[in-house]
Amino acid sequence: ELMDKFYLINDNLVSNFYSKSDIFSKVLSLIDENLKQEFQNNFALVLHKNIPTFAGLGGASSNAACFIKLLNDIKPFDTKAIARLSGADVSFFESGLKSANVSGYGEIIDDFSDDLCDFSLEFSTPCSTKDVFSEFAKEPKYYENDELSKLKTKELLNNFTNYELNDLLKPCNALYSITLDYANKGLFLSGSGGSFFKLKS
Repeated sequence: ELMDKFYLINDNLVSNFYSKSDIFSKVLSLIDENLKQEFQNNFALVLHKNIPTFAGLGGASSNAACFIKLLNDIKPFDTKAIARLSGADVSFFESGLKSANVSGYGEIIDDFSDDLCDFSLEFSTPCSTKDVFSEFAKEPKYYENDELSKLKTKELLNNFTNYELNDLLKPCNALYSITLDYANKGLFLSGSGGSFFKLKS
């Protein structure tokens, strides 16, 4: 019955959506061979994805961080090193912090105390992170303001535009014209898209 609703990705991964590549395999390729074999011989994962793919919400990265922590329970290793090599956002999720300022390739994480925010969320269209960054690289323009890292989320969203707070919004618009509709409503792009958000009144 389970397999009627899920796809068999490989011998150790069953998921409710199909993907040609998965971040779990990438994590496994980075760990000690003995640990990899122990996992593959004795364990399997069932992944039930609840957010859209290519949503810019860190779904795959948070999954990878959880997997790294599960593997560490089997046999301890340097989780931070594996997280850093697994993907740009994995280190933040591995850190266990509720909020942080993240820089570099995502591996430089500074704990930051922020207020809990209530957001409304809208999904525009699936957006490829790789394609959006490639478009950005054609004409990279950064909105530079060192003071931004000192401000809390509510202060940022109430005092700056969506284009000032995400350098990937313009390249995302260039590739996916539908995202312009959301940007023009003043919504903020999450990551490289395609989710948009705003503070609830």
